[in-house]
Amino acid sequence: MAYTLSSGGSDWRTIHVLSIDQATGEPTKLDDVIEKCKFSSLAWLKDGSGFFYHKYPVNSTKADGTEVDSNVDKEMW
Repeated sequence: MAYTLSSGGSDWRTIHVLSIDQATGEPTKLDDVIEKCKFSSLAWLKDGSGFFYHKYPVNSTKADGTEVDSNVDKEMW
């Protein structure tokens, strides 16, 4: 399972991943964290081995919500 969180109403999201125990249904938070996603949905592979998401190129020198000039050049990962 994966979910996204944003901070302070930002469009930027952080993706967190959980592993769900099939026998007990108990979630375990994994170390997998994907930073700086924007306007992305998540799509799992049929076998559950991974998922697709979108990211925009980010200017790492800014952190004020204006890291991109426009919403172009979206990439699928």
